[in-house]
Amino acid sequence: MLLGLNPVDKHAERIDKNLRKQSEKLNWSNINFPVSLADIDKFESRNEGMCVNVFGYDNKVHPLCHTKQENAIDLLLISDGGKKLLTD
Repeated sequence: MLLGLNPVDKHAERIDKNLRKQSEKLNWSNINFPVSLADIDKFESRNEGMCVNVFGYDNKVHPLCHTKQENAIDLLLISDGGKKLLTD
């Protein structure tokens, strides 16, 4: 989720020291990985100021979980059969 706040041009799949430090400041308690839609509300309520939009794709992009906050992190839910993955 933090990559949505800290976009990088090269090697976006890598987690650097700064990103790791930022993630350690967040409250991830009782949130399972990969993060499900049900855990988005938990994450937002435990981390003041963090807002998340989740979109799905079925021939077009559509909102699954949407906040009215302007500074929200936008994530795309990708599903492959029974597996689902949130990505930014």
